[in-house]
Amino acid sequence: MSINKIQSGIIEHLLKHGQVSLLLPDGMELEIGITQEEQDGKLVKKKDYCWVIASHNGRSTSIDPYNMGLRFYQDDNSIILEDNFLDFNGEKIKRLDVV
Repeated sequence: MSINKIQSGIIEHLLKHGQVSLLLPDGMELEIGITQEEQDGKLVKKKDYCWVIASHNGRSTSIDPYNMGLRFYQDDNSIILEDNFLDFNGEKIKRLDVV
């Protein structure tokens, strides 16, 4: 199967279902989605938005256009988020939050 067929199959699935989860060798899981949470909590598919989560043995990394997050093994209650934004004066701010 060619890379183009795999890619088009994944994109077709995302547009229809909003997300896909792939179980890779050694227990690695890759989740890809195009859903975004609205203010009322409802998930809506967006063609111009994408997120990815890679997980293995209780650790995960998540990436979307707004931030990057890390979750470490044996600490399900904490996640480290990286964020870039402009403050009220238009200055670029890079922030790391432990949530």
